[in-house]
Amino acid sequence: MKHFILLLLAMFSFMPLAHAQDMASDIARAENYLRNLSTVKADFIQTAHNGSRLSGTFYLNRPGKLRFEYNEVDDFIVADGFFIYFYDSEMQEQTNAPIGQTLADFFCAIIFR
Repeated sequence: MKHFILLLLAMFSFMPLAHAQDMASDIARAENYLRNLSTVKADFIQTAHNGSRLSGTFYLNRPGKLRFEYNEVDDFIVADGFFIYFYDSEMQEQTNAPIGQTLADFFCAIIFR
């Protein structure tokens, strides 16, 4: 009985290691897939803090270009790898900022590097 319990403990102690190795392998495959992407087009739905929703299309052309186009409004967001540009159709004005000074920095770091 003592040997049986030791055998069970030994088997269960290796399970987390095997699971961690599988996860590391999955992560490596995902990183490799994303690293080799050159163009992407995807539909998206954006939900605001008040529950309102906008939908649109996301475009990626590596290196350095991304764009969000909205269906319900004429707003758009464009990034060129250095700056991000926002067009607000309600105010009819465009603003821009260095990507590093916006929340898009994290997203663009993944895409452009």
